[in-house]
Parts: sequence; structure tokens; C-alpha cells
Amino acid sequence: MIAEYERAKFLERSRRGRRHAARSGLISALGKVPFGYRYIAKDAGGGVARVEVSAEEARWVRLMFAWIGLERLSLREVSRRLSEAEVPTSTGKARWDSTTIALMLRNTAYVGRAVFGRSRRIQAPPRLRPLRGHPQPARKSNSRVPVPHEEWIEIPVPALVDPAIFEAAQAQLDENRRRRRELRRRPGWLLQGLVVCQRCGYVFYGKMARGRVGGRQPADYGYYRCTGTDAHRFVGQAVCDNRSVRSDRLEQAV
Repeated sequence: MIAEYERAKFLERSRRGRRHAARSGLISALGKVPFGYRYIAKDAGGGVARVEVSAEEARWVRLMFAWIGLERLSLREVSRRLSEAEVPTSTGKARWDSTTIALMLRNTAYVGRAVFGRSRRIQAPPRLRPLRGHPQPARKSNSRVPVPHEEWIEIPVPALVDPAIFEAAQAQLDENRRRRRELRRRPGWLLQGLVVCQRCGYVFYGKMARGRVGGRQPADYGYYRCTGTDAHRFVGQAVCDNRSVRSDRLEQAV
């Protein structure tokens, strides 16, 4: 009990210290600099921590914004181009996830305004199923929730993208999301994310398909498909060959 109390006090003091540093405009308040920047520690930066622009990474950041804001491509196409060009992520991975790219394109640091305090940690609700490859119960039983914009603290950093292109990218991301929702021919999937593949451990997701049976008119069918069978998620090589399952039959069985 004493150890937990001391740990809570230490975390609270650390949070207060980082918030004070953010309000003072110190880049050290950020836990990690975005892709396209290089963190210079206090010892190597003349007594003050700072960030520098990484020329090679900054070039790819500008291309991402141009592909989305000017060429109006999808996140999946941007991910494919980056993977074909063998551009490593900030963690050294070869495959770019669409969610990672979307978060990058929403980051105002690329127009010179890094933000501290976008989210905060709260006690996580119990999960319906354990995460793939993670222990159960989880060691950290907390999750992050967004914080209102008026509570954000902005820290100035070197800008990489023109504000007009940044706004165009935001508009295109919103447009892509709206079109994706309109193209859904089914309101929801009862078992999406709950059914787990026995072969690879990835979850099944809902997908619509059109087919013709017995010479009749084309009809739409719902399927639950294993995430591991999507080659585009794994740099062109699927990790599973499990078959899809008709959604109506699986939902009725469950």
C-alpha cells in the first residue's frame, strides 16, 4: 500500500512538472516527437532540449499531405506507396498502418503547433475479449480519452507543411470518412471484433460481397472475414488462409 501511494505521488508530480514545462514552451514536455523531427537532448542542445527537422523524413511527410490534400488519395493507397518505397516508420517497422497515417495527418505540429495534453488516462472498462498477443488480465488497466481543445497546451515547433495544404488534407480525410460510411450497405455487425480466428488469432470483421446463385438476380451477402487474410495489411503477404463465414449463419448459430 505504501509503495502504491508513493508511486501515485510520483506520477502526479511528474504530470505537474510536464504541464509546467509545456506552458513554458519547452519541447521536453512531449513524450515523443512526431515523425519528421529529431529530438536534441538538453546535454547536446546547449542546455535546452529542442527539436530539429529531419530532412529525409520531412520530405515524406510533405508527400503524405500532398497525396491526401492535393491528389485526394485514400489512406490505404498512401500506406501502399510508403511500403513500396521502403520508408520505415518512426519505430523502424516496414509496414505503415492507415490509422498511424491518419493520426499524423491530424497532427498540428506539422504546421508549427505541437500540442501537449490531447488526452488523459482513466480506468479502463473491462474488455469483451483479450487483445491478441497481450496477457489477460492486462498489466495496465487504463486507457486514454480525449481532452477538450480549450485545455490543450501548444508548443511552437518548426513547421513542415503549408497551412493551406494541411487544411486541404483535413477536408479530404473528412470526405473519405463520409464516403466510407455512405458506402456501407449494412448498418452494423453483431459479432465484428468478437469472433477470433483459431488459426492466426486475428479477429473477424464484417464485409459485404455481391454474388449470383442459381441464375438469379445479383444479391448482397454479408461475410465475416479474418483480418489475417488481407494481404494489404501485411505488406502484400497474407498471414492466414482461413475462409470467410456467412454472417447470417454465424449470427444465428451464436
